[in-house]
Amino acid sequence: IKSWFEPWRVQCGRCLRPFNARCQSRSARHEQRLYGPQNIPFRLWRDAVRGGDIIDRWHRRQPCGLLPPNWVMRILKQPLNYQYGPHNSRLLSVLVPEAAHGAFWPRQFRIDLSAATLPVRISILAGITRFNDGAQTTLSELSARTTSAGRKAIADLLNALPNAIANELRGNHLQKAARQHGALSVHAHTLSRELDVNLRQIGHICRELTSRPRLGTP
Repeated sequence: IKSWFEPWRVQCGRCLRPFNARCQSRSARHEQRLYGPQNIPFRLWRDAVRGGDIIDRWHRRQPCGLLPPNWVMRILKQPLNYQYGPHNSRLLSVLVPEAAHGAFWPRQFRIDLSAATLPVRISILAGITRFNDGAQTTLSELSARTTSAGRKAIADLLNALPNAIANELRGNHLQKAARQHGALSVHAHTLSRELDVNLRQIGHICRELTSRPRLGTP
């Protein structure tokens, strides 16, 4: 049964009230009991709501920006160079400075939104929104502030993208309409690559089976 309480939501899907406010939804009341009211900056909350909407459109396979949300989270989890922040900081803190301390910052950065507390969920969703708002400039800044391992991870991610999307992130801008459908293009490209790998494996197995001698033949 589909619930209004998907793990990427920060507000009730029925009445659209924040989970830390009064709400008639059973799931929202449960969230309120767990975390209680939070003093959330308005811009952080607004961007988190938009981030939840991005993930919601992604699950419906609707236009949702340049990169799929899970790809954005792979970038945001990369380590921050010690020159730009405290030990064990992540690139998320560059986009969401409000979350650099206190309840909004994950002690161990998790990709699983369903396992995150509401404040941490707000930070991650806000990071997705702010990345999508200026992906090319944002990626350049993040690459400059991460470690050598982080830069390698981002470079590997770019190499796995369709050429048009990778070029957009490198600075060769697409039209706005094409940018909105970028995440869907990445999804189709990923499925195509997986299908190509599976077909090659099936072909290899078939060649092995046909090359073996049949039973009873000399």
